[in-house]
Amino acid sequence: FFDKEDQAGGVSAGIQIPGYKSITIPAGKTDVSVELMNPEENEVYFQISFYLPDTDETIYTSKLIRPGQHLYEITLEKAMEAGEYPLTVKYDTFTADEDMTPRNGAEVNCTLVVKE
Repeated sequence: FFDKEDQAGGVSAGIQIPGYKSITIPAGKTDVSVELMNPEENEVYFQISFYLPDTDETIYTSKLIRPGQHLYEITLEKAMEAGEYPLTVKYDTFTADEDMTPRNGAEVNCTLVVKE
Protein backbone atom coordinates (compact mmCIF):
# COMPACT_ATOMS: atom_id res chain seq x y z
CA PHE A 1 0.00 0.00 0.00
CA PHE A 2 1.19 3.57 -0.45
CA ASP A 3 0.13 6.99 0.69
CA LYS A 4 -1.00 9.39 -1.94
CA GLU A 5 0.97 12.49 -1.18
CA ASP A 6 -0.71 15.80 -1.62
CA GLN A 7 0.12 16.59 -5.23
CA ALA A 8 0.10 20.33 -4.56
CA GLY A 9 3.03 19.75 -2.20
CA GLY A 10 5.96 22.00 -3.13
CA VAL A 11 4.12 23.59 -6.04
CA SER A 12 2.94 27.13 -5.55
CA ALA A 13 -0.81 27.44 -5.96
CA GLY A 14 -1.17 27.22 -9.73
CA ILE A 15 0.04 30.41 -11.31
CA GLN A 16 -2.14 31.31 -14.29
CA ILE A 17 -0.01 32.17 -17.33
CA PRO A 18 -1.80 33.74 -20.29
CA GLY A 19 -0.84 32.11 -23.60
CA TYR A 20 -0.56 33.73 -27.01
CA LYS A 21 -0.53 32.19 -30.49
CA SER A 22 0.70 35.44 -31.96
CA ILE A 23 1.19 39.09 -31.04
CA THR A 24 0.65 41.66 -33.79
CA ILE A 25 2.33 45.07 -33.75
CA PRO A 26 2.86 47.81 -36.36
CA ALA A 27 6.20 48.03 -38.18
CA GLY A 28 8.59 50.87 -37.39
CA LYS A 29 7.03 51.86 -34.05
CA THR A 30 8.23 51.42 -30.49
CA ASP A 31 4.96 52.49 -28.82
CA VAL A 32 2.58 49.63 -29.53
CA SER A 33 -0.74 48.32 -28.27
CA VAL A 34 -0.42 44.85 -26.77
CA GLU A 35 -2.60 43.61 -23.97
CA LEU A 36 -0.54 42.05 -21.21
CA MET A 37 -2.21 40.93 -18.04
CA ASN A 38 -1.74 39.20 -14.74
CA PRO A 39 -4.88 37.16 -13.99
CA GLU A 40 -6.65 38.24 -10.82
CA GLU A 41 -6.45 34.78 -9.24
CA ASN A 42 -2.65 34.90 -9.15
CA GLU A 43 -0.94 35.69 -5.87
CA VAL A 44 2.27 36.84 -7.55
CA TYR A 45 3.51 39.84 -9.46
CA PHE A 46 4.50 39.34 -13.11
CA GLN A 47 7.36 40.87 -15.00
CA ILE A 48 6.84 40.10 -18.68
CA SER A 49 9.55 40.32 -21.32
CA PHE A 50 9.65 39.72 -25.06
CA TYR A 51 12.68 37.79 -26.23
CA LEU A 52 13.70 37.20 -29.85
CA PRO A 53 15.49 33.82 -29.90
CA ASP A 54 16.81 34.35 -33.46
CA THR A 55 18.83 37.40 -32.50
CA ASP A 56 19.18 36.72 -28.76
CA GLU A 57 17.59 40.09 -27.97
CA THR A 58 15.11 41.17 -25.34
CA ILE A 59 12.99 43.89 -26.96
CA TYR A 60 10.64 44.58 -24.04
CA THR A 61 10.57 44.20 -20.27
CA SER A 62 7.53 45.30 -18.29
CA LYS A 63 7.38 46.86 -14.88
CA LEU A 64 5.90 44.62 -12.19
CA ILE A 65 2.27 43.82 -12.93
CA ARG A 66 0.11 43.11 -9.90
CA PRO A 67 -2.65 40.46 -9.95
CA GLY A 68 -5.69 41.72 -11.87
CA GLN A 69 -3.70 44.46 -13.63
CA HIS A 70 -3.63 44.90 -17.42
CA LEU A 71 -1.16 46.81 -19.59
CA TYR A 72 -2.51 47.97 -22.94
CA GLU A 73 0.27 50.21 -24.26
CA ILE A 74 3.90 49.18 -24.14
CA THR A 75 7.15 50.67 -25.41
CA LEU A 76 9.56 48.35 -27.18
CA GLU A 77 13.31 48.86 -26.99
CA LYS A 78 13.48 48.88 -30.77
CA ALA A 79 11.12 49.25 -33.72
CA MET A 80 10.69 46.08 -35.75
CA GLU A 81 10.61 45.71 -39.52
CA ALA A 82 7.58 44.07 -41.14
CA GLY A 83 7.67 40.30 -41.03
CA GLU A 84 7.07 37.37 -38.70
CA TYR A 85 9.51 36.51 -35.95
CA PRO A 86 9.66 33.70 -33.39
CA LEU A 87 8.98 35.31 -30.01
CA THR A 88 9.37 33.99 -26.49
CA VAL A 89 7.16 35.72 -23.93
CA LYS A 90 8.94 35.28 -20.61
CA TYR A 91 7.04 35.52 -17.36
CA ASP A 92 9.11 36.15 -14.25
CA THR A 93 7.03 35.96 -11.09
CA PHE A 94 7.59 37.45 -7.65
CA THR A 95 5.75 37.06 -4.36
CA ALA A 96 3.30 39.88 -3.66
CA ASP A 97 4.88 40.83 -0.33
CA GLU A 98 7.73 43.04 0.86
CA ASP A 99 10.31 40.39 -0.02
CA MET A 100 9.34 40.12 -3.71
CA THR A 101 10.86 36.63 -3.74
CA PRO A 102 11.29 35.25 -7.27
CA ARG A 103 8.97 32.30 -7.95
CA ASN A 104 8.70 29.88 -10.84
CA GLY A 105 8.52 31.64 -14.16
CA ALA A 106 7.28 30.45 -17.51
CA GLU A 107 8.04 30.91 -21.16
CA VAL A 108 5.44 30.94 -23.91
CA ASN A 109 6.60 30.61 -27.51
CA CYS A 110 4.55 32.40 -30.13
CA THR A 111 4.91 34.48 -33.27
CA LEU A 112 5.50 38.22 -33.40
CA VAL A 113 3.65 39.52 -36.46
CA VAL A 114 4.89 42.93 -37.55
CA LYS A 115 2.65 44.65 -40.11
CA GLU A 116 3.23 47.69 -42.31
